[in-house]
Amino acid sequence: MTLDFNDNHEITLSILHEDQPYLLWSSGVRFVFVMRGTVSALLHGQTHTLSPAGFCLIHPLELCQISCFADSKALMVYIPQDYIRLSGFTNSAWDCLAVDAQASPQTICDELRRLFAKIVSLYFNRAPKQVLNAAVMQFFQFLEQNFHAEKSDAGEHLPSTSMDRITQVLKLIHSRWNEDISVPELAEQVHVSPNYLSRFFSRHIHMTITDYIGSIRIHHALTMLREDHCSVTDVALQAGFPNSSAFIRKFKQQFGVTPKQYAKDLEEQRKNQQPDVLLPNMQTEAGDFAALFKYLPLDDDRISATEKTLYPLQINASAEGRPIRPIWQKLLNFGYAREGLLASVQQQIMRAQQEIGFEYIRFHGIFDDNIQIYQENREGQPVLNFLYADLLTDFLISQGFKLYIELGLMPSALKKYDIFVLSRSSNYSVAAQQEKWQQLVSGSIQHWITRYGLDTVRTWKFTTMGIHVPVFTEVTFDEFYTHYQSTWQAVKSVDPLLQFGGPGGFASIVWAADILPDFFRFAEDHGCFPDFITTQDYPHQNVEDDIEFMNTSISQDFLPTTLSGDRHFTRNLCTRLCQLMRAVDREHTPIWLEECNSTIWQRDLSGDTCYKAAWLCHSIAENYDSVEAFGYWLLTDFIEERGPFNRLFHGGYGLFTFNGIPKAGWQALNLLHSTGDQVLYSGDWYLVTRSARQLQILLFHYCDYDSLYRHRYRKLEYPEEAYRVFRTSNVMDVRIQLNSLVPQPHRMQQFIIDREHGSSFDQWLRWGAPNDLSVADVEQLHRASEPGYRSTLLCPDEKGEFVLQSRLQPHEVQLFIIELNNG
Repeated sequence: MTLDFNDNHEITLSILHEDQPYLLWSSGVRFVFVMRGTVSALLHGQTHTLSPAGFCLIHPLELCQISCFADSKALMVYIPQDYIRLSGFTNSAWDCLAVDAQASPQTICDELRRLFAKIVSLYFNRAPKQVLNAAVMQFFQFLEQNFHAEKSDAGEHLPSTSMDRITQVLKLIHSRWNEDISVPELAEQVHVSPNYLSRFFSRHIHMTITDYIGSIRIHHALTMLREDHCSVTDVALQAGFPNSSAFIRKFKQQFGVTPKQYAKDLEEQRKNQQPDVLLPNMQTEAGDFAALFKYLPLDDDRISATEKTLYPLQINASAEGRPIRPIWQKLLNFGYAREGLLASVQQQIMRAQQEIGFEYIRFHGIFDDNIQIYQENREGQPVLNFLYADLLTDFLISQGFKLYIELGLMPSALKKYDIFVLSRSSNYSVAAQQEKWQQLVSGSIQHWITRYGLDTVRTWKFTTMGIHVPVFTEVTFDEFYTHYQSTWQAVKSVDPLLQFGGPGGFASIVWAADILPDFFRFAEDHGCFPDFITTQDYPHQNVEDDIEFMNTSISQDFLPTTLSGDRHFTRNLCTRLCQLMRAVDREHTPIWLEECNSTIWQRDLSGDTCYKAAWLCHSIAENYDSVEAFGYWLLTDFIEERGPFNRLFHGGYGLFTFNGIPKAGWQALNLLHSTGDQVLYSGDWYLVTRSARQLQILLFHYCDYDSLYRHRYRKLEYPEEAYRVFRTSNVMDVRIQLNSLVPQPHRMQQFIIDREHGSSFDQWLRWGAPNDLSVADVEQLHRASEPGYRSTLLCPDEKGEFVLQSRLQPHEVQLFIIELNNG
C-alpha cells in the first residue's frame, strides 16, 4: 500500500494505477477522477465504487484509501491548503465525497468535471501561474455554490504538532502492518496515552486503529491470494493476522466469501479467462484522458485569441541577399507504386507539376507483388516483368520528373520473413537469397537504362529500406547491413555514376547513441558510403524506445508514438546529422529529408487545418540552406496504408483530399513557390526574399501542439475539435519598417491563408462536416481553398520608408508581394 502524505505548497498531478492501494492524507484537497476501469474509494469507513468519469473529493485532513482494480487508472490533483485559504472557504466542507458517472444532478456534476478538466489542461500546458490559480478559484467557487455542506471535523485546522503525530502513527502502522503491534505500543512511540491516541485517531481517520490495521492486512492478503497461490493459513500469518480464523472472519465480512472460496473461484476464472469475481465489469475508455477532456467545450478560446503581441521587423529593400535553395519543390511524394496508376492520383500529380513543378518524385513499393516485376520460373530462376512498372514510370517521366526510386519492398518469392505493417500486403523483409535480390535490382536498372537512356537514369536517385526496420522487427542490424551493401553493389555494378543514398529511417534514430555512427563506420569500412544521406523528418521522440509503436502500427491504433515538443525539431535534426557526418569527414555529403510531416499519426485531424500551412512555412524558412530536399509526405490522402475512412477530411497525410480538393498546406507550398530566388531575412515567423523586380514578405504564425495532445493524453475524434490541440498563443501584431524603397508608388499584393480563406477544411467545418457531398459542394470547396487576396498601392515617404502593419491569428499565413517600381 502506497502511503501519500503530500503537504506541498504547489498543485501536483499524479496518475493512480492498479499496482496497489493508495492511502491519502494531507492538509490540502485532493480530487480523484476515474479515467478508465473501476476505482474504489474508502471514505469515513464506507466504500464507494466509481466507474469512468466518477470522482471523489478528499477534504483536508481526511484519510482516504483509493484502490484501482485491474486495467484501471485514475487522475488525482492535489490542491494545497494555501489555495483554500485564498478562496475564502477555509471553514467550508463540500458535499461531493464520491460521485459516480450516473449520479444526479448530471448538469452540475458535468460542470464540475469541466472545471476540473480545465485545471488539468492548464497544468499540462504550463499555463502562467495566475491563469492556473484563477481556474482553481473558479473550481472552489463552484463547489461552494453547488455542493456546500455544514462544517465538518474534516475541515478542522490542526496544529502542526497534531499533524506530525498523525503522520508518525500512520507511518509506524505502515512499516509494521504484519507485526503484532498494539495501541499501547503505538501510544508510547508518540508519547501520549493509549486512550488519547484511540480517540484522536478515530476522530481524524474515521475508524479505529484496530480496524485500520485490519484493512491494510486484508489488502495485502488479497494480493497474495491473487498472485502467490499461497494457502489460506500462510496468507493469514504473512498478513499479520493472529490465526486463520481471524483472517477468514475479516475477509468474509468484507467480501462476502471465504478466502478459500475466493481463491477457488479465481482459479476457475483464470482458466476461463473471466474477470476477477470481486471486480465489477469494467468499460475501458480508449485514450485514458478522453474520459475527462470530453467535458471541455468545443469552442476553444485559444484560437480566437484577442491578446496581442508586437512583432517588429526592419527590412532594407536594397540589402544584399543570398541564393535560396527551393527545397520544398525538390521532391514530391505519393504513396505506393500501384496507386500511381490510378486516374485520381495521376490527376493530382499533374496538378502538382503544373502549379509548382517538382524535380523528383518518390513512392514506395516498386517491387511489391502487385507491380509483378519479380517472379520465378519452375527452375527457380528470376523472371522480370515490367508491364505495370513501365506504365507508371512512363507517366511520371512524361510529366517532367526525375525518379527517386526506393528499391523495395520485398517480393514474396524473395522474402526471408513475413513483416507486414499497416493495412497492406507489402513486406518489409530482407531477401532470403542476396544473389537473386541483386539480379532483381541490377536487372531493373538495366531495363530503365535501355528504356530511358543512361544519361536520364544517371540523374535519378536510388535508395533501399530504411535503417529503422531492424529497430522494430526481427531483421537484425547485420542483416540490414548486408541488404544495404548488396543493394549498393547491384546499383553500382550497372554504372558507378548512379546515385545511391541511405540509410533512411525515423528521425529519432539520428539521436540514438550508436545506430548511425555504426552504420557510417560499416559503410566506410566496406566501401559503400551513400552518395547522399537520407532520413525521415517526423517530429516524434524516442520511437525506438516506445514499446507501443510497432504494436499500435500493426493494430491500426490512432496513436503510435509521442510527438516532440521541440519547436525547432527539423533544424536540430539537420544540425545533429551534420555533426555525425563531420565525425566521419563527410560533412559535404548532401542531406535529403525524403519524408517530412508535422505528425507521425495517420489520422491527425489537425493536419487538415491551417496549422499545416504555418508549420510548412516555419520548417522551410528555418532549413532552406541546410538540406538538399524537403520531401513532404505526402501529396494525396489516397493511400492504401490504413482502413477506409468515412469522412472527406479525416486527418490524412495528403496535401489534397482523396478526390483532389487542396488543403491549406498545399496553398502554403504555392505561396512559397511565389517567393524570390534570394533571401534577405529569415526568422521564426518570417521569410523575406527578392527577385529581379519583386520583394516578397512571407509571415506565418506557427503554434505547436500542446502537451496533452503530443503525449497522447487527448485524442481527436470529431472535426470540431481539430483546433483544440495547440498551445495558447496571442495574436501577432506585425510592424515592418521598410527602408530603401524608391519614393514612388509600388503595387502590393497580399495573399492570406487563415480559417476564412485558403482552407477547404474550415469551409467544410462551417457546413457541419457533412459526410455526403454533392458535385456542387465539391466545386465550392475547391473555390474555398483559394487564398484570400487583396491588392493596394504602397506609397513610401520621400526617404523611401514605409511602415507595413498586419495582424495574424494563430496558424495564419500571409504573403506580401511588392512590385518594385524603380523609377
